[in-house]
Amino acid sequence: MSVHVVKKINNNVALCIDSKGQELVAFGTGIGFPKTPYELTDMSKVTRTYYNVDSSMYGLLDEISPEIFEIAGKLMDIAKARLDRRFSTNMAFSLADHINFAIQRVQTGMSMQFAFSYDVEALYPVEAELGKLALKMIREACGVRLPRSEGTSIALHFINAEEPADDNSAEEDFNQMVDAMTGVVERYFDIDVDRNAFDYYRFCSHLRYFLKRLRENTQFEDQDMKLFDYIREDYPKAYQCVKKMITCLPDNLAEKCNEQEKLYLTIYVIRLCNSQMEQ
Repeated sequence: MSVHVVKKINNNVALCIDSKGQELVAFGTGIGFPKTPYELTDMSKVTRTYYNVDSSMYGLLDEISPEIFEIAGKLMDIAKARLDRRFSTNMAFSLADHINFAIQRVQTGMSMQFAFSYDVEALYPVEAELGKLALKMIREACGVRLPRSEGTSIALHFINAEEPADDNSAEEDFNQMVDAMTGVVERYFDIDVDRNAFDYYRFCSHLRYFLKRLRENTQFEDQDMKLFDYIREDYPKAYQCVKKMITCLPDNLAEKCNEQEKLYLTIYVIRLCNSQMEQ
C-alpha cells in the first residue's frame, strides 16, 4: 500500500491521495520533507490520517504542535469507542484548536471557571471522564497542568457535538444573529471578515456555545476580576465592540450576559480581528 503525496503542509504533515483517489491529510515524521509530488511507499512513517478535512482547517497545522494534534486524535478514538458515535473529521481539528487555546489561556493567567462543572459530571459522566483524561494527557505530553474547569470545557466539546441539529427556524435565527454581530465587528474595526476562513468558523463556534450558555443560564463564573479589568483597559475598542454586539441579541438573552462572558467574547473578537488583519 502507498499514497501519493501531492502537497507539503509542513515537514510532518502532507496532503495525499490514496489508491482510491480520495484526498487525505497524513501525519508522520518527515513525510512533508521530500520534494512533492512523490510516492510514499513506507506507510510505517504515517502515524495518523484524516479524510474529508475542510481546507480552512489547514492553517491550524502550522499553529498547533503535533503533540496536541495527537492528543486530539487519541481523544477522538476513545470518544468514538466509549460513546459509540461517529464524529466529523473536522471535529478533531477543532478539538486540537480548543486544547491549544486552553493551554494558552492558562499560560497567560486566564482561567475561566464553569458554574456547572458538577452538573456536567452528573449528567454526562462519560464525557466528563474524557475531559479528565484530556487533562492527564496534556499534562504528560505538554507539561502543562490545566485546571479542572478546562476538563469540563473539553467535555462540553463532545456534548455539543452529540446534540441533534437545530430545527431550520432556530438555525436561521442563529445565522441572522451571527451575521449581525459579525457586521458590528467589521464596522468597529473597518475590516471585511473572510466568512470562509477557519478563524471565522472558530468565531461562529464560540458564538454558538455562548448563546447556548445564555439560553440555559450556565455562564462562566470567575471571582478574579483583575483579568477582566486588564482586557477592558488594554483593549477598549474590542470591549466596546462586544457591548454593541450584545445589543444584537434578543432582550431575554442580552440581559443575561455577565461580565465574564463579555470578557471571553472580547478575547475571541481580538483573535478574529488579529487574524483578519494579518491576511
